[in-house]
Amino acid sequence: MISLVGEPTRVFDETQNNRSLGVFANHDYNVIIGSDVKDWNKYEECNFSELKLPVSSFSQFCLLAKRDEAVVETLLNQKKSYNVKAKPHSSVTIDLKIYDDVNIIFGQKGTGKSKILESIHQSMVSQGIECSVYAGAQKDDEFNSLLKTTDMERNISIVGSTDCKEEFEYIFDWKDTNPTLFSNYISWFKTRNHNSNKKRMKITEAATLIVPSPESYTQHADDYKTIKYIKESLDRIVLDNYISEEEKINIINGFDVLYSKIKSKFILDILEANSTKLTNYSINAIKGIADKNSNSVSKPSSTGFIEYAQNRIMLIKALKKILENITDKNSFKLEYLGELEDKGEIYIRRLFRMLSSESKTAEFVSGIRVLNDIKSKMLQATSMISSDSLSAHIDSLKGMCIDHSINSTAYFLGISKQIVTADNTEYVPSNGEKGILLLQKRLKKPADAYFLDEPELGMGNSYVDSIIRPQISELAKRHKAVIIATHNANIAVRTLPYMSIFRTYQNGVYGTYIGNPFNDQLVNIKDENDKLSWTAESLHTLEGGKEAFNDRRVIYGSNDNCC
Repeated sequence: MISLVGEPTRVFDETQNNRSLGVFANHDYNVIIGSDVKDWNKYEECNFSELKLPVSSFSQFCLLAKRDEAVVETLLNQKKSYNVKAKPHSSVTIDLKIYDDVNIIFGQKGTGKSKILESIHQSMVSQGIECSVYAGAQKDDEFNSLLKTTDMERNISIVGSTDCKEEFEYIFDWKDTNPTLFSNYISWFKTRNHNSNKKRMKITEAATLIVPSPESYTQHADDYKTIKYIKESLDRIVLDNYISEEEKINIINGFDVLYSKIKSKFILDILEANSTKLTNYSINAIKGIADKNSNSVSKPSSTGFIEYAQNRIMLIKALKKILENITDKNSFKLEYLGELEDKGEIYIRRLFRMLSSESKTAEFVSGIRVLNDIKSKMLQATSMISSDSLSAHIDSLKGMCIDHSINSTAYFLGISKQIVTADNTEYVPSNGEKGILLLQKRLKKPADAYFLDEPELGMGNSYVDSIIRPQISELAKRHKAVIIATHNANIAVRTLPYMSIFRTYQNGVYGTYIGNPFNDQLVNIKDENDKLSWTAESLHTLEGGKEAFNDRRVIYGSNDNCC
């Protein structure tokens, strides 16, 4: 074929797989992959291979096939690029051009590749370029940071609870009351005839008024608190943006009527409760004055049992409301993280849950043991309404709450993050899977430039080649700058990077060469006459040398069923 054409660079071998592509290319054959040409007499009807460097004419294509340096440079200059400062060491600065495509940093270990990547990142950030960064060596720390809860708000409304601060205050202020002593009735009976004038003061025989039912008072108080919150929220909404003037007037008027009636009921409850207290106080004060001036004892105003019972009922009600708001309350949100082979889609679950048997210490601000003890004491107290040890039990409960500054249900809300599968089952990724998920996340993040430092660490080579490399190439097609420090041949070679930065270290001297596979050159940035072969250095550094590459080819080829 070459003898017929007369020009070796115009002869291309076709290949259907990437393995043979690499073999041909490294034996200096021109190769096409991705073409569906069956009959070259009708090639214009077929799809041709997509060129990494798009040409504008056939003559330019022929020059590109020759790896003509001037043509390659011309085509590269048509691509958007950034001028950056790179620093392999704090005392060394290198001027580089980074393309809106794949840019590779490779070379021997310990030659400052990561430092160069980091400095390019800093340079591009200073130019206002949005960047996404992934470092394979730091994947454990980065993955752990994904599971930190610093960005989660400890908001009890998420699980449908209220803070119950009023109930906590009621418990803190609560004191047990005692029924009237029987000895008080004996004293009254013995002294009832000591003063005839006092007998005419019927008020000294009067009983105090009965306190209104606490249920209705509490209900109106809760309703008023709710309607007040809704009114304040409604006032912040610009209704004109959503409804007509007539609808707005109807809503506001109707809501104002409801607000006014609930408020009136609540105020009446307050007035009734306080007027009852004032009346009771006045009766008892008059009785005290009469007793003092008559050397006698008035009839007790009440047996005290109603007050005693209601006081305990209100306490139990407050405890039950708190328990209701800290029991069986949970909520979660899923955030897509990535996909794992055989595991499917993987998510970060943001879990909000009130204290339960499944809770963990890390979920809470206060110690989980303290919270469990407080909850347990509350549960015990709800069954002690008739116990004579209730007062001591509540004193112990109050002491624990005060000692640990727990005055609302918010302290019982645990927050955490877990890795879960699509069916919400918790899953612990392996070290390699952490890298896979993190890299997917970084590559999917909207950005103008992507920085990858040894992304292949901890990942299987087949995964890197079949999943990661195509994603990198796709970013390049979308005109994104991808800068990668790598030792992986599939990433460094098969992405056909527009820019390759090759680092060397020899006889105590570091060297930096730049170039690309299109003209097969790597040029020393300090001496343009010092040129290396891109192919030869890639083979040596990334494949272990031509002999090692050929040995693998022979081994693979020795078994037709190996692939």
